[in-house]
Amino acid sequence: MKVGKVKLIGLLAGLLLTALIGGCAKHPLTNASVTSVETDGHGKISMGDTAYIHYICPCLKTYRVQKEIQISGLPAIPAQSIWIARFNNAKTGETYLVNDNYHLQLALVMRNGAINPVKAVAQFAGMKKSRTWPLSSPSDSTALQPDGYSFNSPSWKLQYLGLDKENNKVLRFSISNISGSETIGQVEYNHNLANGNSFVIKGVKFEVLEKGNDGTLAYSYSANE
Repeated sequence: MKVGKVKLIGLLAGLLLTALIGGCAKHPLTNASVTSVETDGHGKISMGDTAYIHYICPCLKTYRVQKEIQISGLPAIPAQSIWIARFNNAKTGETYLVNDNYHLQLALVMRNGAINPVKAVAQFAGMKKSRTWPLSSPSDSTALQPDGYSFNSPSWKLQYLGLDKENNKVLRFSISNISGSETIGQVEYNHNLANGNSFVIKGVKFEVLEKGNDGTLAYSYSANE
């Protein structure tokens, strides 16, 4: 599984949304942020792929729309748009996903990992709060896939640059510090497999499981507590 790229959704929109829903009894929405992100995993990557992204929580899950989704009575949800899981509906168990480029008072409604086909979009603020709109095609309910997390604090990522041209036992990586949506610093890190298959970067242990002849790299990672 390859770690996907994360796109940060505007935090100002989230603050405005919180103010809009305050005291709304019809929509008992609570903050959907998570306090930690799983730090154990594995992947298989090619040159140029992101191997790992470190998040500093609280974080919010993000989802990517895989195809254009038609909503009865509303503009279509654009393909490849990123939606952030900002609220949980304590009454229904649904999660409300927002995208400030689509509408500040409307949310995609997700339940059990899929869009609710009958109540695909819900309005949770404004004059018509509690109004809902269905999917034009119920089959579009699965057109939403996890895309990582947003983060509010500086973080970092590890990118695989491929094998060293002079020594194919040397793996080349770049470590990028991230603040918001910007990269604020980048350094190169090389690991020689002659010294072992594992290495530690900023408290995270990486282990090379297989180095493919095609340049791919299978690996695992875990927090080094």
